[in-house]
Amino acid sequence: MNYLKKLNDLECWSSQTRRAKVIQGSKAKLIDTRWLSAYEGSNPSPRIKHKLKKMEKKTKSKTQIEKRIRKKKNTYLVETLMQLKKTSPEIAKKLARPRRKQLKINLGELDKELEKIKSTEILFLGKILSSGELTKKIRIVALSASEKAIEKIKLSGSTFISIKEEIKKNLKLEKLEIINQN
Repeated sequence: MNYLKKLNDLECWSSQTRRAKVIQGSKAKLIDTRWLSAYEGSNPSPRIKHKLKKMEKKTKSKTQIEKRIRKKKNTYLVETLMQLKKTSPEIAKKLARPRRKQLKINLGELDKELEKIKSTEILFLGKILSSGELTKKIRIVALSASEKAIEKIKLSGSTFISIKEEIKKNLKLEKLEIINQN
């Protein structure tokens, strides 16, 4: 049975696959709906709202960030995470990932991403590597970069600043376009 419910800015629907797409503001999430109803035709909307509240709490948990910080041995990363935990916990959580899941991007890939973005100031939550060339003059804020990557960035007329240095000037890391590698 297909159903469509609208409550404020929450929209959900399900089909025989038993999945619901929940749209809240500009974000869309897929939720497994097997738990939604005990019988066909019941109203799952209150349960979806409850599930969304739980999901929001998970993304902003400072205690989980603290647990991850305790496991880190890189003092530079720990200090950066401690500063970010207070001002922007979402960014801190992304940086506190295990090392094998931390993002890395080559300059060539970064240049391709810049074609899609019109901003001249970017934030990358990982390490920048030196393969490829950078053609645009931009300001890059990242966790770290290899020595060759920093040389190539300077040759293109761009500037590189570490996240820790940027936090001293701009606590909430505002006016920076975040680049996520897919």
